[in-house]
Amino acid sequence: MVLGLFFNGAWGQAILPINRTIWNSTPAGWTDNAGGSYLTNFACSGNNGGRFDTTGDTYVVNLDSAPDKLSFEFKSNNTNSTSVVLVQESATGVANSYTTIVSLTGNSQIGTACSTKGPYQLANSTRFVKISFTKGSSNGTIDDFIITKGIVTSTTWNGTAWSNGTPTVSLDAIIAGNYSTGTASPQGPFTAKSLTVNSGIFTVASATSVTVENAIVNNADSNNFIVENNANLIQNTAATNTGAIKVKRTSNPLYRFDYTLWSSPVVGQNLKAFSSATLSNRFYTYNTATGANGDYVAVFPTQSEGTYSFEAGKGYLIRTPDSHPAYVEGNLGTAINAEFTGTPYNQNVNVALSAVNTGFNLVGNPYPSAISISQLFTLNSNAIDGTIWFWRKRNGASGSGYATSTGMGVTSAQPEAAALNPNGVIGAGQGFFVKVKSAPTQTTLNFDNTLRSSVTGGSFFRNSNASSDEVERHRIWLNLSNGSEVIGQTLLGYMTGATAGVDYGIEGKYFNDSPIAFTSYLENQEFAIQGRSLPFTTEDVVPMSFKTDVAGNYSITLDHVDGLFAGSQDIFLKDNFTGQIHNIKASGYSFATEAGVFNNRFEIAYRSLLGVDVPTIAANNIVVYKQNGNLVINSGAYIMNKIELYDISGRLVYSRNNVDAASAVISNLAIANQVLVVKITTAENGTANKKIVY
Repeated sequence: MVLGLFFNGAWGQAILPINRTIWNSTPAGWTDNAGGSYLTNFACSGNNGGRFDTTGDTYVVNLDSAPDKLSFEFKSNNTNSTSVVLVQESATGVANSYTTIVSLTGNSQIGTACSTKGPYQLANSTRFVKISFTKGSSNGTIDDFIITKGIVTSTTWNGTAWSNGTPTVSLDAIIAGNYSTGTASPQGPFTAKSLTVNSGIFTVASATSVTVENAIVNNADSNNFIVENNANLIQNTAATNTGAIKVKRTSNPLYRFDYTLWSSPVVGQNLKAFSSATLSNRFYTYNTATGANGDYVAVFPTQSEGTYSFEAGKGYLIRTPDSHPAYVEGNLGTAINAEFTGTPYNQNVNVALSAVNTGFNLVGNPYPSAISISQLFTLNSNAIDGTIWFWRKRNGASGSGYATSTGMGVTSAQPEAAALNPNGVIGAGQGFFVKVKSAPTQTTLNFDNTLRSSVTGGSFFRNSNASSDEVERHRIWLNLSNGSEVIGQTLLGYMTGATAGVDYGIEGKYFNDSPIAFTSYLENQEFAIQGRSLPFTTEDVVPMSFKTDVAGNYSITLDHVDGLFAGSQDIFLKDNFTGQIHNIKASGYSFATEAGVFNNRFEIAYRSLLGVDVPTIAANNIVVYKQNGNLVINSGAYIMNKIELYDISGRLVYSRNNVDAASAVISNLAIANQVLVVKITTAENGTANKKIVY
């Protein structure tokens, strides 16, 4: 019989502190199956005492909270040496769960006159106290039964309930049964003073967090303490943790030969064992002193595969195993389900930075929780520029391989980045790049517990529309494509704290790892992310830069917007080469280009000064180049009606009418090693000339 369940329901609980002196009635929380009460002359104080007259006489009290000390008066009426008064305690009231507090036998211990027994220390988890009598001869009296209220210091989960209620910042949490933060109350997320797992499986479920003020101790196996993907295990003080746990992370969709930047959130995770099926020569760190600008360098065989573990706060580029599914167009790819095993990192982690060459350093989040990007910048403003970069490139794809992140947001050229903002955090297990600022006064990248965040997200490199703070933002994401492949993305935005210049933690420099890019242009620099000041005005104009080493056709499209741009506000792309002003919210803009750097070709504006899509013919809009012995002509947005070729003397050497296309290929020209003038006539009777050496 579970007394606790019965007496809780039928009789309630006795509210601490307790001082029972009346025994001819039964207070709430008590059950008395003894023989009633004695009159005053048998009591120790007050009107009466509790009567023990028969073997098996018992008093049980169910406590409402944690107790401290127990004391009582007892008086024997000629009990002999075989009489026993047994006092026991239990957390649950289950029949076989009681443990002995004290056992008093015979007159020598019980006493023939009223005498105080105790005080006895009760366990913090005790909720039931039982006093029972074994009769040798005669009888006895109990009186002045006192239990003081304890200070609750811990609460234990037994698989069904907490012994002292849900943990708080003042209560140590002890796990002795299966528990998941993803299960409804009484399970679920919590904050605790400390956390100890003794048995059962403790799971911090995806999209939930557990916060611990002090130490984490796992006395069970690592399989008994699991932090799921996109979950957070947060600590607020520099306590020392004990015992290994498992932290699970799921990458973005990947293909065979793709890479991901990883960093370990635990101590002692062997690097090779982390991705055992990856070829040994496909584990890399980054060395700023390698080559002219720094480069990736292989970890093995410089390090031992059997003994080398992830270093705290360091990032590693790791390729997918050769058995991973290959790229198939239209297939999103397959994620890597990774596990880190070891003692969770806590306390401060300081990573040495190198300012050699470009000053790019590969680092990583060292904690089993997300960390705040803005707080990382604040803590390290004397060491690094206010931008971080993530590897987000499919192997073999064109364009930049790095997503750029600042306080404004995130850019990425990957297909799944249709709505990028990582909630302002870097997820557990994520590696990333920082760049040492010019003339730094701090030589390490510092991580501490103030960076840790309970924000959760949907993927390894977090993708989300929402921002996690109260900063006002209005943003535009623009994609650059060549055909069906998105090869670059840039972000423009208006936000609190931004100015007309370069702002720390807001502007994000282009990583400059690809010769093809569409960026904003500010203070003679390329930016993947640019912040503009509030309030927004339609008079604002943003210069944009374009560069490519491959002549041909490209397009600029609107990926997505938020804030005021999600409403009726127009966004215009102005092509200064052609004079066209195009409403990019209505449709994408296609153009032809030669190879080169064009820092003043495009602008973003918010009202049309010249009318939308006004066609004017400019030679810069006509692209002419040789390819495989053929002459390729591309007129961008203009439909050609006629093509004419003239040699340097002005003689017509080739003519084609009724072209009716924006591109044409001329083959088998019996001309070599001379300058040709290409003249096109558009369907609107506009003309343009272009020279080429053929």
